[in-house]
Amino acid sequence: MKAMNRKGERKLYYTGNGDSGFSYTLKQRLSKDSDLIEAIGDIDELQAFLGYAWSKTKEKDVKDIIEQVIYNLYLINAKIAGFEKKDFSEEETKILEKLIDSYAGKIKPIKKFVYPLGTESAVLLNVCRTLARKAERHVVKINGEKSILSYMNRLSSLLYVLYRYENEKNGFKDETFNVK
Repeated sequence: MKAMNRKGERKLYYTGNGDSGFSYTLKQRLSKDSDLIEAIGDIDELQAFLGYAWSKTKEKDVKDIIEQVIYNLYLINAKIAGFEKKDFSEEETKILEKLIDSYAGKIKPIKKFVYPLGTESAVLLNVCRTLARKAERHVVKINGEKSILSYMNRLSSLLYVLYRYENEKNGFKDETFNVK
């Protein structure tokens, strides 16, 4: 029996198909511990935390950037899962590079490692940075499309710059790690 609501429409919240430890993409049935399912799950986790960071920032421009990144991550997930036929646009990576350069120009340069401290919105962006790096490692295993790999690589850099920007906008001074 298919999961239905009172109107006889199929429910989208669960199918029961994954109860045996497998998931389905457009092309295949895969174990939930496969590299592809790991990559899709990592991107999904990153999107959820980006949504959390979006809810905490007061900066409209940062919210707009987060929304676009979440959208692009949906496109990437669709592509790596086999649902999207056209290539992911290399222009999206160029946009990230322009944003990195722009926001880096708004913060003080650093020459030392920065402790991962600060405002709630900033720290969430830093968590997103680490999740982007984790997702990138899994995407590298399963997808060789240069535009996706470049985007995932630049994304962690953008999130780091936004983390520092959020701190600076909110008056939090970076604490640097001094090696003795």
